[in-house]
Amino acid sequence: MPRKVCLAGFSSLSREWANQQPDDVEVWGMNEAHKFLKRFTRWYQLHPRNWREHEKGHDRQKNCFGRGLEHVLFLQRSPVPVYMRQVFEDIPQSMPYPLQRVIDTFGYYITSSPSFMLAHAVLEHRDGQAIEEIRLAGIELALGNEYYHQRPNFEYLCGWARALGIKILTPPMGCSLLAAPMYSFDDPAVVPPPPGPGPGGLYFQPGDLVKTPVMTDGKGSLEGAVPVRVLVGPKPGEIRLSDDEDEAEVRAAGSSPGSKAG
Repeated sequence: MPRKVCLAGFSSLSREWANQQPDDVEVWGMNEAHKFLKRFTRWYQLHPRNWREHEKGHDRQKNCFGRGLEHVLFLQRSPVPVYMRQVFEDIPQSMPYPLQRVIDTFGYYITSSPSFMLAHAVLEHRDGQAIEEIRLAGIELALGNEYYHQRPNFEYLCGWARALGIKILTPPMGCSLLAAPMYSFDDPAVVPPPPGPGPGGLYFQPGDLVKTPVMTDGKGSLEGAVPVRVLVGPKPGEIRLSDDEDEAEVRAAGSSPGSKAG
């Protein structure tokens, strides 16, 4: 029977959709998504154990994949397969990710953890483990490096999946992936403002209400879209709606520290 798979990312806009999946849907988690996922059927951690340890100001424990000790303990206790760069003796469920086969199939072009998961799903489908649907929860790839380097590759792989007959479903609450104005047909006013200077985001005035494809109805229009209030990041007015758990802590403009963005 064809499978249904939900890929769970970190964007707070739609990641809860992963927890709403029925039991017949496989839920694939990655990195530190165990902080919010209630059910999962496999895991992905493809960073090296010393990830980012060489960077100035890195203050996390060593050999923890750039995360913390809590994450390593989760991997060591995982009840489901964990796909990794290699088998680790201290992580009993670790399994080698089929990297060479993915490269042979899609080229040397995989730019994010969600892409590694999606490529693996497509590969399994081609191998006869049929997948009917792939559902995208908490995956936006809407800002900064994610938008410029990770998003094109992810949508390229979505094209692969669709070409093989796999349905790609985006969250009912809206998603910017596979949704944009139709060139020369749709109102150009729905095109988001260009990215501003500085790393990691688009810049507006704090408190501005901005309609962007991040909150579209999933069909490329802004009908029914909820305006996004600009969030306060490291710099005033920086939007922080990242899929990366390292970028996930955000707060609404004018809110007190420790509160969460709406």
